[in-house]
Formats: sequence, structure tokens, C-alpha cells
Amino acid sequence: MKHTPSSPASFVVNTGKRAFLKQTGLAVAALAAVPMLAVTAAAKGKPGDTKKKPSGDAKKLIIAIVPVKKDETKKFRAAAKAVVKATRKEPGNVSYELLVNPEKKNSFYFIEHWKDQEAIEAHFAAEHFKEFGKVLTEVGDGKAIITIYDIAAVKKV
Repeated sequence: MKHTPSSPASFVVNTGKRAFLKQTGLAVAALAAVPMLAVTAAAKGKPGDTKKKPSGDAKKLIIAIVPVKKDETKKFRAAAKAVVKATRKEPGNVSYELLVNPEKKNSFYFIEHWKDQEAIEAHFAAEHFKEFGKVLTEVGDGKAIITIYDIAAVKKV
């Protein structure tokens, strides 16, 4: 494919990662990475989990942006590691990733794929999620922004 100055791929290549993230925000970059994250998660599976369904079964996507106090990132990362590990074992979870903004090291993004709304509700009611919420109350730096999306179409790769 030949890249022209007006093509989106050329825009990303020519402006570089930092400028792209500054101009569009990490959330947009994360959305662009969603298919790759889902395929990666489905391909590698979860240790000991033979019932994991392919990413095409995901009907919901959550992007949660979590600002953390600069002096509390270590505590947040420990709690996040625990909630990620437990959440990946939930029956309705397709993938669950934690990203850090390369421009703002105390801003974290959860990118989550779920089978359906019922799976999300079960996740919100899970004890490990409630415990994580208690930690967020202590270490959070402002209100988290959580957006739940309906996946309109999933392209098989």
C-alpha cells in the first residue's frame, strides 16, 4: 500500500508516536489497538483456561481512564496487578489489559473486552473488583472515566 500525505497511515508514520498521542489522546490510540489486543489475548489464552472463547465473541468494550496520585503509582500498580489477574479468570471476560500513558506515567487505561453486559455486571459485583475500588478511593487523583461501548462488528484476522 502506498502512503500518501492524506492517508491516515501516513499521518501516524510521519508524525511519530509522541505527536500522535498528544494530538489524538491515548484513548484513541487504545481504540485503534483494540483489535490487536483482542487477537493477542485470544491467541495466547490464559494459563489453565481451556474454555476461553475467541475474541469475536466479545460484545462489549470498556475503556477506563484512571488518574493516580503521582506518589501512589506503586500501590496502584500492585492492586491493579491483582485485579487484572483475578478478572482474566472471570467467565465472561475475553481480554483485560492495563496500559500506562507514556506521556503521563500516573494515568492508566484499562482496555476490557466482555462477552455481554451481564458479564460486566458480574465483574462489578466481584469481591476482587470491590477491593480494587477501595484502593482507588485512596490513590485516585480525581474521577475515573469509564465508558462502555457496544462492539458493532468484529473483523476476523
